[in-house]
Amino acid sequence: MNGPTWSAWTPVLALAIVGMVAWGCTSPREDYQPEQPIPFSHKIHAGDLKVECRYCHVSVEEGRHSSIPSGNICMNCHSAVGKDKDGVIKLTKYYEEKRPVPWIKVHDLPDFAYFNHSRHVAQGFDCEKCHGKVEEQEVVRLTQRFNMGWCIECHRDPDPARPDLKGPTDCTICHR
Repeated sequence: MNGPTWSAWTPVLALAIVGMVAWGCTSPREDYQPEQPIPFSHKIHAGDLKVECRYCHVSVEEGRHSSIPSGNICMNCHSAVGKDKDGVIKLTKYYEEKRPVPWIKVHDLPDFAYFNHSRHVAQGFDCEKCHGKVEEQEVVRLTQRFNMGWCIECHRDPDPARPDLKGPTDCTICHR
């Protein structure tokens, strides 16, 4: 046998198991819905007004992360619309002071898990697959607990209509 023995892998496996347990115990529960610094209705914006996800979350097709909208994007409309509303007044203040709104991430992964939005978007997955029907949510909430089991299940069987489309399940794809 030329490779490392099982005893050489024991610390690595122990660390991986601890990480998986920690992720399972610390990832937000379903229905996690933090109070945001400015009230924002996805139901109005994505639902009633039919604003496309990609209009606000501009980097979703290009990179690993789906960006949180900048004040510039919000002000494209809100420099003229809803200017008298408390939330827009607060938004305008952040914008004029050149400060980002300190939004609290709802859909978040631990640092040890790598995820690339652009690869999933390029495969044709709708945002709803992971994020739920945000266009029906007054306040965005976590509708799916993002844990390793859920991700692996999707990689093994992502879409009944596309049985040939399976994601990789090699550990190093998500854990780098």
